[in-house]
Amino acid sequence: ELSVLTVALLGGGLYFGSTKPKIESVAEAVALIGYSAVANGDVFGHCNYSETLRDEIRPAKKRFSVQQGVESVLNAEILNRRADIAHTIKELYRRTKRRSLIVLIGDFFEIPDLRLLARKHEVVAMVVRVRAEENPSAMGYTALIDPESGAVLEGDFNERSAKRYSERVHAHDVELFETFRRHGVRATKLYTDGNSVVTLRRLFEGRV
Repeated sequence: ELSVLTVALLGGGLYFGSTKPKIESVAEAVALIGYSAVANGDVFGHCNYSETLRDEIRPAKKRFSVQQGVESVLNAEILNRRADIAHTIKELYRRTKRRSLIVLIGDFFEIPDLRLLARKHEVVAMVVRVRAEENPSAMGYTALIDPESGAVLEGDFNERSAKRYSERVHAHDVELFETFRRHGVRATKLYTDGNSVVTLRRLFEGRV
């Protein structure tokens, strides 16, 4: 009997999307992992974190617990909220007593220190992204709104700016996945236009 805990790292950035917002892919991942755990006879629980713990579904072997977890993600107010990953990791380490499979789901534009948590539990990271975040197109002069702070940034987002931004995201992700590797955390990217079932299968079969 395995204890499975999904943790949604909810910030305003998950509101972003082209075909669909990232928050829907987070909910989809929670559903797939949760129903798979329950079908396997494992115990499933779920938490939503932003700056602090926002929702908690107590561990159970019931499909209703999965439904509650998914609904809590889809109904969460995420605009003008920030995911505090460092605080979340400390809370998970303190609160989760039984050794568990902890699946962290978010867009991970902050590099977390998962060393202590990964020593106590098996930790998996799902990095939810929109492809346009990694390879944006030039938009010319435009106004962009930060969904976490509400701040407005105006400027000329030309081809050079788009390329520079793409290079920064790429460098960040190289460091992010190298950090996961050093801390013994399995990780994958889940794109909003990708196949969640295939991505999760590859992840848990160890083929990513």
